[in-house]
Amino acid sequence: MRNGRLLGFAVVAVLWAVPAQASIFSWLEELSGPGPFHGDILSATVLCNEGGIWKLCAVPNRDAVRQTIAFKIGRYESKEGPRFKDLPLSATDNAAQVIAVPLSVFWQFRLHRSLDVGPGVGFLRLAGRGFDAVYKLSLTPVSASFTPFALNPEWAKSEWAHIVRVELDTSYFPQGFKGTDFNNSQTTFDSGPEFLTRTGIVFDVTAIGGAIQSILRR
Repeated sequence: MRNGRLLGFAVVAVLWAVPAQASIFSWLEELSGPGPFHGDILSATVLCNEGGIWKLCAVPNRDAVRQTIAFKIGRYESKEGPRFKDLPLSATDNAAQVIAVPLSVFWQFRLHRSLDVGPGVGFLRLAGRGFDAVYKLSLTPVSASFTPFALNPEWAKSEWAHIVRVELDTSYFPQGFKGTDFNNSQTTFDSGPEFLTRTGIVFDVTAIGGAIQSILRR
């Protein structure tokens, strides 16, 4: 768990100077075993392609952006058991929480001023009582970011329209998950390759700052 926190602080420190978004309400789908998971995710848009030119995305020109590169790191907690449905709740560590920390990079394309879609790659760190942390490769064939208030072309010119958005992504874990990952030899749990979906309501810190500045300039 300490390593996960250090990793999170390192990512935040590196990406401090670029646009940041914080997901206050976020959900990670249940594994075939532990879950479902609830938590938060922090994302930072690092690079923007404006008119065919890639540059650091410190103050993006929203009208000119066609592609973006973003990093995301989260922290999710499962409910306290059962981890495995084929074992009683009283089984050793079966009622304990599992902490999931996803870290991914996404390449998204702006299909509309309100919609970004694209693939991603990363890993998922799982940790908890009774087992050493495990890491699973994640491949995201599609992720989507929808800004509903930007559908209106007039509203889209204001930073207020970009404060809230909805995210959805589905990731593929080719290694899958099994009981031995959690140091449990009693369960028959073995998911094989698995898809997991994450959803979230995101608040854009950069847009909030821009909206406040527009008020102060009046």
